[in-house]
Amino acid sequence: MKYHQLLILLPIISFFEIQGANAQNNLPTSTPDRITLHLGEDPETAFSVGFRTSTQVEEAFIEISTENNSPELGEILPTKKADRKVLDSDGVEAHYFSVNVTGLDPGKLYVYRVGSEDAWSEWHQVSTSSKNMEAFSFIYLGDIQNGIKSLASRVVRKSLMHQPSASFMLYAGDLINRTHNDHEWGEWYGTGGWAHAQIPILATPGNHEYTRDEQRNLQLDNHWDKQFNFPKNGPIPHQSSVYYQDFGNMRIICLDSQLIMLDSVSRQVQRDWLEEVLKNTENQWKVVLMHHPVYSVSDKRDNPILRELFQPLFEKYKIDIVFQGHDHTYGRGFKPDISQGASKGPMYVVSVAGPKMYTPSLERWMERAGANIQLYQIISINKNQLQYESFTADGKKYDGFDLVKSPDGNIFTEHGNLGPESTQLPKGRLEKLSPEDVATYNKLYGTDY
Repeated sequence: MKYHQLLILLPIISFFEIQGANAQNNLPTSTPDRITLHLGEDPETAFSVGFRTSTQVEEAFIEISTENNSPELGEILPTKKADRKVLDSDGVEAHYFSVNVTGLDPGKLYVYRVGSEDAWSEWHQVSTSSKNMEAFSFIYLGDIQNGIKSLASRVVRKSLMHQPSASFMLYAGDLINRTHNDHEWGEWYGTGGWAHAQIPILATPGNHEYTRDEQRNLQLDNHWDKQFNFPKNGPIPHQSSVYYQDFGNMRIICLDSQLIMLDSVSRQVQRDWLEEVLKNTENQWKVVLMHHPVYSVSDKRDNPILRELFQPLFEKYKIDIVFQGHDHTYGRGFKPDISQGASKGPMYVVSVAGPKMYTPSLERWMERAGANIQLYQIISINKNQLQYESFTADGKKYDGFDLVKSPDGNIFTEHGNLGPESTQLPKGRLEKLSPEDVATYNKLYGTDY
């Protein structure tokens, strides 16, 4: 081969080698990966696990032992076979397994591994919750979506370093950007790594977990119910994405807001189900996790359906906080324009963990806002007190407040010494505003564009 031909071919060969290597990173093998821990319907005595293998693995199992601080482990509980589903997505065929574990002791530390005799995972630790648990903490993250590996990962990992003892994690939708994209799900699992196998997750789908099929029917990402094993207590046919989870003295209610926004039948089904769930709960704390905000924090966005049909239920049944995403800015506040003496109702929070950023609303209602800033949140419960803290990617506190239960409703206290708001617009956003909008933005957010 002539020298100049070799010079031409080398970059081409290198390109395909790199592409092949990248593809290999997300291909399943006989060793379980994408291990996901979920809370059991009774977290005091149960948990569930999902994981993935290559299609060569026909059967997989879970082994469990009590943690005794010895390499010999404790007594191995009876091995349990996992249920199997097949997924062929984005050119990647895999087996997805799920297994529920019940009959455990409250407040105890266990270790588990998943796989088969040919290939087992490492042993992971998992704690059941204590009886009548009234003190715990959890992590809440807004949209990951874009730059999952390159830019969002550091925020997720910082949250885990900040609160390694979190009882669970909440993801407010748009975990990925392109529906059915196995490579992006691989990046999402890479952000949490082994932590997703030891800290249970709760998630709600966003608009980017949905597409439409050839008949224009809304279709949930084909990975969702294969890799996530949330409680099946929601309304049929939405049990993969609408559910509630009790933990200690809190009930977390997950709504599928993409279906609420675009499907009138599902909208009514979810509303009726929500009212029944709220009627029949005696949990001290009640929170909602959904993707679309009741009050938008991004310019030119609005979701009146949520205010017309769901907000009245939030207020009637005294929801404490609504955790949301979608708007790619930060905002926190109560319902605006509350009449004198009326109950403030839920606290509404919108946050973003990934790098995609929008312009904050030019109809500001938020008591605390943030532009062009990636954040994670730590929420701590201690009996009748809830502490909320939001942190920047470098771990500095950006926002915080306390809610304390009282006979007359929640007593709200904003944390002091919060520092100035982040108000600088993301790159390229200023050019999209008219001179009148720029003047409005300067007035609302204290900038001098």
